[in-house]
Amino acid sequence: MRLEISSNADSEVFAFLKSIGESAAPLPGHSLPIFYVSQLLEDNSMGSYVVKRPGPEDRITLLKHANLLNRLSKNMLITIMVALFTESKVLFVDKTLSSLTSTLHALTSLLYPLTWVCIYIPMLSQGIRGLVRDLVQSPSPYVIGILKSDYPKVVRTS
Repeated sequence: MRLEISSNADSEVFAFLKSIGESAAPLPGHSLPIFYVSQLLEDNSMGSYVVKRPGPEDRITLLKHANLLNRLSKNMLITIMVALFTESKVLFVDKTLSSLTSTLHALTSLLYPLTWVCIYIPMLSQGIRGLVRDLVQSPSPYVIGILKSDYPKVVRTS
């Protein structure tokens, strides 16, 4: 099989992937720098990328998620996870502050090894209710939690 590389960018990606394929996986909790020749940098210098393998302390524990798994059906959990993975706008409404925040923290931690980098407000306080309209109309995805008792006030505001 013959491999043809069409551009410098393609050859850069090929060289990078080749160096990854030739490297041994790092031990759990350790990092591995991967070096490759970069034609995009001056003088064909070495480019580098660091790969970190998660350690045992980085793993998800089911104890943290017992509340979440007990509260949501399988279909609801799958629907929410799809919304999070596709970076959708998600608004959670709950009766108590503790269950609202623990649910949101558990859901976002289930994205591991990815992390939620968009707007994340586990509890929308009354002080920033005026921003709801701006947040809802924002093109950015978000995860926002709000208490059920505050929901009618926020909807009225926006």
